Amino acid sequence: MSTLLKPLDRYIRRFATFVALFAWLILPIGAGVLTYRDLVNDLDFKAFVKANALNELVADLLNLWMYAENRVNGMIEREPVPLTDEQVSVYDPAGELITVVGRGVLDAPVIRSRGVYDGPRKVGSVEVSLSAWILLGGIAVAVFFTTLLATLILVGLQVLSLRVERRIADELFQSEQQAGVTLAVMHDAVVVADANGRTIYLNPAAEQMPHVVLFMDLDRFKVVNDTCGHATGDQLLKDIGVLIENRLRESDTLASAWP
Repeated sequence: MSTLLKPLDRYIRRFATFVALFAWLILPIGAGVLTYRDLVNDLDFKAFVKANALNELVADLLNLWMYAENRVNGMIEREPVPLTDEQVSVYDPAGELITVVGRGVLDAPVIRSRGVYDGPRKVGSVEVSLSAWILLGGIAVAVFFTTLLATLILVGLQVLSLRVERRIADELFQSEQQAGVTLAVMHDAVVVADANGRTIYLNPAAEQMPHVVLFMDLDRFKVVNDTCGHATGDQLLKDIGVLIENRLRESDTLASAWP
Protein backbone atom coordinates (compact mmCIF):
# COMPACT_ATOMS: atom_id res chain seq x y z
CA MET A 1 0.00 0.00 0.00
CA SER A 2 1.28 3.50 -0.82
CA THR A 3 2.58 5.57 2.06
CA LEU A 4 0.05 8.23 1.11
CA LEU A 5 -2.82 5.75 1.47
CA LYS A 6 -1.78 4.32 4.83
CA PRO A 7 -2.88 7.35 6.94
CA LEU A 8 -6.21 7.52 5.11
CA ASP A 9 -6.74 3.79 5.46
CA ARG A 10 -5.91 3.95 9.16
CA TYR A 11 -8.29 6.88 9.69
CA ILE A 12 -11.19 5.23 7.84
CA ARG A 13 -10.73 1.93 9.66
CA ARG A 14 -10.57 3.65 13.04
CA PHE A 15 -13.70 5.62 12.21
CA ALA A 16 -15.49 2.45 11.08
CA THR A 17 -14.44 0.62 14.24
CA PHE A 18 -15.58 3.51 16.44
CA VAL A 19 -18.98 3.70 14.75
CA ALA A 20 -19.43 -0.07 14.95
CA LEU A 21 -18.47 -0.18 18.64
CA PHE A 22 -20.82 2.71 19.30
CA ALA A 23 -23.60 0.86 17.51
CA TRP A 24 -22.82 -2.41 19.27
CA LEU A 25 -22.88 -0.75 22.69
CA ILE A 26 -25.44 2.03 22.43
CA LEU A 27 -28.01 0.61 20.02
CA PRO A 28 -28.64 -2.69 21.86
CA ILE A 29 -28.71 -0.93 25.22
CA GLY A 30 -31.04 1.75 23.88
CA ALA A 31 -33.25 -0.83 22.19
CA GLY A 32 -33.41 -2.86 25.40
CA VAL A 33 -34.31 0.16 27.50
CA LEU A 34 -36.97 1.33 25.03
CA THR A 35 -38.45 -2.17 24.75
CA TYR A 36 -38.60 -2.51 28.52
CA ARG A 37 -40.18 0.92 28.85
CA ASP A 38 -42.81 0.16 26.19
CA LEU A 39 -43.76 -3.17 27.74
CA VAL A 40 -43.97 -1.71 31.24
CA ASN A 41 -46.03 1.22 29.94
CA ASP A 42 -48.35 -1.30 28.29
CA LEU A 43 -48.79 -3.05 31.64
CA ASP A 44 -49.47 0.25 33.38
CA PHE A 45 -52.03 1.19 30.72
CA LYS A 46 -53.85 -2.12 31.13
CA ALA A 47 -53.91 -1.68 34.91
CA PHE A 48 -55.30 1.84 34.41
CA VAL A 49 -58.14 0.81 32.08
CA LYS A 50 -59.06 -2.26 34.16
CA ALA A 51 -59.22 -0.12 37.29
CA ASN A 52 -61.43 2.44 35.51
CA ALA A 53 -63.77 -0.36 34.38
CA LEU A 54 -64.03 -1.61 37.96
CA ASN A 55 -64.70 1.95 39.14
CA GLU A 56 -67.84 1.92 36.99
CA LEU A 57 -68.82 -1.48 38.41
CA VAL A 58 -68.36 -0.18 41.94
CA ALA A 59 -70.57 2.80 41.13
CA ASP A 60 -73.32 0.40 39.98
CA LEU A 61 -73.09 -2.24 42.73
CA LEU A 62 -71.57 -0.25 45.60
CA ASN A 63 -70.32 -2.66 48.31
CA LEU A 64 -71.61 -5.72 46.46
CA TRP A 65 -69.16 -5.43 43.57
CA MET A 66 -66.57 -7.73 45.12
CA TYR A 67 -69.10 -10.57 45.29
CA ALA A 68 -70.00 -10.38 41.59
CA GLU A 69 -67.07 -12.62 40.68
CA ASN A 70 -68.27 -13.67 37.23
CA ARG A 71 -68.91 -10.11 36.17
CA VAL A 72 -65.59 -8.96 37.57
CA ASN A 73 -63.73 -11.79 35.82
CA GLY A 74 -65.36 -11.08 32.47
CA MET A 75 -64.66 -7.38 32.78
CA ILE A 76 -60.98 -7.64 33.66
CA GLU A 77 -60.34 -10.40 31.12
CA ARG A 78 -61.97 -8.90 28.03
CA GLU A 79 -62.90 -5.27 28.65
CA PRO A 80 -61.81 -2.78 27.58
CA VAL A 81 -58.37 -4.23 26.73
CA PRO A 82 -58.11 -8.03 26.29
CA LEU A 83 -55.33 -9.90 28.07
CA THR A 84 -52.52 -11.67 26.21
CA ASP A 85 -49.74 -12.99 28.46
CA GLU A 86 -50.66 -10.98 31.57
CA GLN A 87 -52.29 -11.96 34.82
CA VAL A 88 -54.77 -9.62 36.54
CA SER A 89 -55.41 -9.82 40.28
CA VAL A 90 -58.10 -7.89 42.16
CA TYR A 91 -57.76 -7.15 45.88
CA ASP A 92 -60.11 -5.74 48.51
CA PRO A 93 -59.18 -2.77 50.73
CA ALA A 94 -57.52 -5.12 53.25
CA GLY A 95 -55.29 -6.60 50.55
CA GLU A 96 -57.13 -9.92 50.38
CA LEU A 97 -57.30 -11.52 46.94
CA ILE A 98 -60.80 -11.39 45.42
CA THR A 99 -60.14 -12.99 42.04
CA VAL A 100 -57.35 -13.63 39.56
CA VAL A 101 -57.63 -13.97 35.77
CA GLY A 102 -55.13 -14.69 33.02
CA ARG A 103 -51.94 -16.65 32.57
CA GLY A 104 -50.20 -17.58 35.80
CA VAL A 105 -46.98 -15.69 36.44
CA LEU A 106 -44.82 -17.95 38.57
CA ASP A 107 -41.37 -16.38 38.51
CA ALA A 108 -39.85 -12.90 38.31
CA PRO A 109 -43.09 -10.98 37.73
CA VAL A 110 -43.17 -7.36 36.61
CA ILE A 111 -46.18 -5.76 38.33
CA ARG A 112 -48.13 -2.57 37.81
CA SER A 113 -50.97 -1.67 40.18
CA ARG A 114 -53.87 0.82 40.18
CA GLY A 115 -56.47 1.59 42.81
CA VAL A 116 -60.23 1.01 42.56
CA TYR A 117 -62.29 3.90 43.99
CA ASP A 118 -65.82 4.64 45.05
CA GLY A 119 -65.66 8.40 44.75
CA PRO A 120 -62.74 9.52 46.93
CA ARG A 121 -62.67 6.24 48.91
CA LYS A 122 -60.34 3.46 47.85
CA VAL A 123 -62.24 0.16 47.84
CA GLY A 124 -59.68 -2.14 46.23
CA SER A 125 -56.83 -2.42 43.77
CA VAL A 126 -55.96 -4.06 40.46
CA GLU A 127 -52.56 -5.61 39.71
CA VAL A 128 -51.42 -6.52 36.21
CA SER A 129 -48.32 -8.73 36.17
CA LEU A 130 -46.16 -10.16 33.40
CA SER A 131 -43.28 -12.63 33.54
CA ALA A 132 -39.89 -10.99 33.25
CA TRP A 133 -38.88 -13.72 30.80
CA ILE A 134 -41.35 -12.34 28.28
CA LEU A 135 -39.81 -8.91 28.76
CA LEU A 136 -36.34 -10.37 28.30
CA GLY A 137 -37.51 -12.12 25.13
CA GLY A 138 -38.64 -8.83 23.62
CA ILE A 139 -35.41 -7.17 24.70
CA ALA A 140 -33.34 -10.02 23.21
CA VAL A 141 -35.08 -9.62 19.84
CA ALA A 142 -34.37 -5.88 19.85
CA VAL A 143 -30.73 -6.46 20.84
CA PHE A 144 -30.33 -9.07 18.07
CA PHE A 145 -31.57 -6.77 15.32
CA THR A 146 -29.57 -3.77 16.55
CA THR A 147 -26.42 -5.91 16.73
CA LEU A 148 -27.11 -7.06 13.18
CA LEU A 149 -27.48 -3.41 12.17
CA ALA A 150 -24.14 -2.59 13.82
CA THR A 151 -22.49 -5.42 11.89
CA LEU A 152 -23.91 -4.10 8.62
CA ILE A 153 -22.59 -0.63 9.49
CA LEU A 154 -19.10 -2.04 10.10
CA VAL A 155 -19.10 -4.02 6.84
CA GLY A 156 -20.45 -1.03 4.91
CA LEU A 157 -17.76 1.29 6.25
CA GLN A 158 -15.05 -1.26 5.49
CA VAL A 159 -16.31 -1.60 1.92
CA LEU A 160 -16.47 2.18 1.63
CA SER A 161 -12.87 2.49 2.84
CA LEU A 162 -11.73 -0.04 0.24
CA ARG A 163 -13.53 1.85 -2.53
CA VAL A 164 -11.98 5.15 -1.45
CA GLU A 165 -8.53 3.58 -1.31
CA ARG A 166 -8.99 2.02 -4.74
CA ARG A 167 -10.08 5.34 -6.25
CA ILE A 168 -7.14 7.20 -4.72
CA ALA A 169 -4.73 4.46 -5.81
CA ASP A 170 -6.05 4.73 -9.38
CA GLU A 171 -5.58 8.50 -9.35
CA LEU A 172 -2.04 8.17 -8.00
CA PHE A 173 -1.23 5.52 -10.60
CA GLN A 174 -2.47 7.77 -13.40
CA SER A 175 -0.48 10.67 -11.97
CA GLU A 176 2.67 8.55 -11.82
CA GLN A 177 2.12 7.40 -15.40
CA GLN A 178 1.73 10.99 -16.55
CA ALA A 179 4.86 11.97 -14.65
CA GLY A 180 6.78 9.11 -16.25
CA VAL A 181 5.73 10.19 -19.73
CA THR A 182 6.71 13.77 -18.97
CA LEU A 183 10.14 12.79 -17.70
CA ALA A 184 10.67 10.45 -20.65
CA VAL A 185 10.47 13.33 -23.14
CA MET A 186 12.62 15.63 -20.97
CA HIS A 187 16.15 14.21 -21.14
CA ASP A 188 17.60 17.17 -19.26
CA ALA A 189 14.67 17.76 -16.89
CA VAL A 190 15.19 19.16 -13.41
CA VAL A 191 13.03 17.35 -10.87
CA VAL A 192 12.41 18.72 -7.39
CA ALA A 193 10.55 16.70 -4.76
CA ASP A 194 9.38 17.62 -1.28
CA ALA A 195 10.13 15.70 1.93
CA ASN A 196 7.33 13.21 1.21
CA GLY A 197 8.54 12.51 -2.29
CA ARG A 198 5.64 14.35 -3.93
CA THR A 199 6.37 16.05 -7.25
CA ILE A 200 3.86 18.48 -8.75
CA TYR A 201 4.30 19.37 -12.42
CA LEU A 202 3.74 22.92 -13.51
CA ASN A 203 3.52 24.35 -17.02
CA PRO A 204 4.32 28.09 -16.71
CA ALA A 205 3.57 28.88 -20.36
CA ALA A 206 0.10 27.35 -20.28
CA GLU A 207 -0.72 29.14 -17.03
CA GLN A 208 0.75 32.46 -18.27
CA MET A 209 3.35 32.62 -15.52
CA PRO A 210 6.39 34.58 -16.80
CA HIS A 211 8.55 33.72 -13.78
CA VAL A 212 9.27 30.55 -11.86
CA VAL A 213 10.85 30.35 -8.42
CA LEU A 214 13.24 27.43 -7.95
CA PHE A 215 14.33 26.36 -4.48
CA MET A 216 17.54 24.36 -4.31
CA ASP A 217 19.46 22.77 -1.46
CA LEU A 218 23.17 23.06 -2.32
CA ASP A 219 25.28 20.63 -0.34
CA ARG A 220 28.37 22.16 1.34
CA PHE A 221 27.58 25.63 0.01
CA LYS A 222 28.26 27.05 3.47
CA VAL A 223 31.81 25.64 3.30
CA VAL A 224 32.39 27.44 0.01
CA ASN A 225 30.87 30.64 1.36
CA ASP A 226 32.93 30.57 4.58
CA THR A 227 36.19 29.50 2.92
CA CYS A 228 36.22 31.66 -0.19
CA GLY A 229 34.14 34.57 1.09
CA HIS A 230 30.65 35.89 0.57
CA ALA A 231 31.48 37.47 -2.76
CA THR A 232 32.56 34.12 -4.15
CA GLY A 233 29.43 32.47 -2.74
CA ASP A 234 27.18 35.10 -4.29
CA GLN A 235 28.94 34.72 -7.65
CA LEU A 236 28.49 30.93 -7.46
CA LEU A 237 24.74 31.35 -6.95
CA LYS A 238 24.56 33.74 -9.90
CA ASP A 239 26.48 31.31 -12.12
CA ILE A 240 24.15 28.46 -11.13
CA GLY A 241 21.14 30.66 -11.91
CA VAL A 242 22.51 31.56 -15.33
CA LEU A 243 23.31 27.91 -16.05
CA ILE A 244 19.77 26.80 -15.20
CA GLU A 245 18.23 29.67 -17.16
CA ASN A 246 20.30 28.81 -20.26
CA ARG A 247 19.17 25.18 -20.12
CA LEU A 248 15.46 26.01 -19.88
CA ARG A 249 13.16 26.13 -22.90
CA GLU A 250 9.71 27.62 -23.23
CA SER A 251 8.24 24.15 -23.73
CA ASP A 252 9.84 22.71 -20.60
CA THR A 253 7.71 21.51 -17.72
CA LEU A 254 9.20 22.25 -14.32
CA ALA A 255 8.65 20.35 -11.14
CA SER A 256 7.40 22.47 -8.28
CA ALA A 257 7.56 21.18 -4.71
CA TRP A 258 5.02 22.65 -2.32
CA PRO A 259 5.43 22.63 1.48
